[in-house]
Amino acid sequence: MGDALSADATGAIEKLIVASPFGDLIGLECVSVEEDRVQLRLPFRTEVTTLGEMVHGGAIASTVDVAATAAAWASPKASFKARGSTVGFSLNFLAPGLGKDLLADARVIQRGRSLCVVEVSVGDADGNPVARALVTYRLSLPVARFLDYARAFELANLSDDFALIAPFFAADARHQVTGEEPFAADDHGRARVVDGLRASVARIDRRFDARIVEVVEGPEPRDGGIGMRFSMRLRRADLPDLVLEGDHLTVYADAGSILRIDETLLDGCDKEARAFLERHDAALRKPGSPAPTPRPEDAPLFRDAFQKTLVRAYAAAKSAQDVEAALEICHPDFSIETLAFGTTSRDREDTAGQLALFFSVFPDYRAETEGLLSGDDGVAWWGRISLTFSGPLLGRAPTGRHATIPAFSIFDFRDGLLARERFFFDLGMLCDGIGVPLAEMSQALEGLRAATE
Repeated sequence: MGDALSADATGAIEKLIVASPFGDLIGLECVSVEEDRVQLRLPFRTEVTTLGEMVHGGAIASTVDVAATAAAWASPKASFKARGSTVGFSLNFLAPGLGKDLLADARVIQRGRSLCVVEVSVGDADGNPVARALVTYRLSLPVARFLDYARAFELANLSDDFALIAPFFAADARHQVTGEEPFAADDHGRARVVDGLRASVARIDRRFDARIVEVVEGPEPRDGGIGMRFSMRLRRADLPDLVLEGDHLTVYADAGSILRIDETLLDGCDKEARAFLERHDAALRKPGSPAPTPRPEDAPLFRDAFQKTLVRAYAAAKSAQDVEAALEICHPDFSIETLAFGTTSRDREDTAGQLALFFSVFPDYRAETEGLLSGDDGVAWWGRISLTFSGPLLGRAPTGRHATIPAFSIFDFRDGLLARERFFFDLGMLCDGIGVPLAEMSQALEGLRAATE
């Protein structure tokens, strides 16, 4: 049995999910809510029957989907600022429901960073089984919206038009930077937040010839928002580079606008930066100088930081099973070539379908970056992937086994977006880890390739 949820969480599940307009339409009733488990009742009515007293299969399937959705949200860590959708649904009818109320018992059997696998059993009032289902549900925080804001901020920085970022903030937004002057900030309200960001750029960034930002971890769902760690390299001719590292958290209001940005400079770099600014004051550009003209010698650094940031953002989104965010930074023709499976997606839309299927099988998939190498031809990524075989795969029932194996990817770019990923791992190591014979997996993959050619 799970733990009891807060009254607010339970009320939200009952009102927003079970008693939604559709739930009301078919007459669903909430029986119980606890962590990772929800029970719903479908009262018997002639409106949900098909022949005589037989409950319509569509009504049963709808009850299953609503129950699974409610169970996926039944977690203390779930945020109602997130979005959600069913991405996998497998239902078996065991017997007809005849003339009686039906009870759906939904239990989360695997909870990943954003994907939940939910088992739903449906029975009648006498306890006779009617249906059984396995549902994969995705909860995703607004990583894609965060990426939109990040792009708008960089454009505002280059153009000095900070009105570009104002629409992203809630009226009562707050921006706080923990650190020493001239970095510390605590601005309240949309206008003050935007003015504060503009002033910070004028006070610090504009004193240098180049500002090169790289995301070194994330962005990913964290602490009720989207978190990342960043590195900012500030360059000025004839001076050593000033490198700042920090942690950034963006929290969203229910309507999707930014409610709060919290930033912290790490490892005392604010003190070192303050000393740098004081020591080299005469050699730096004046505060409030116009945006500098790009220098050729900085171009490779800009390229490498940008390309590695895109790859890290893509890997973080996939590790959160957030297909929308992962493909937000991909070209319309983006494809994944998975060498071990012998499969290649055709474009971004086809890739979305393949990733959704993959994550329904491995809902806790995660990639741990060990290294990145960027150059004119693209980016090489290497690290380890971990995943649990939790959903049906090519007709094979899940084993519940977990694997952690080395992996390697090569990324190509086009028009400032990811254009292709070539994904390498050892199929034998994966099969050994998840408990599936290599010969059986190879035969199933061969059938899949033949069916999709």
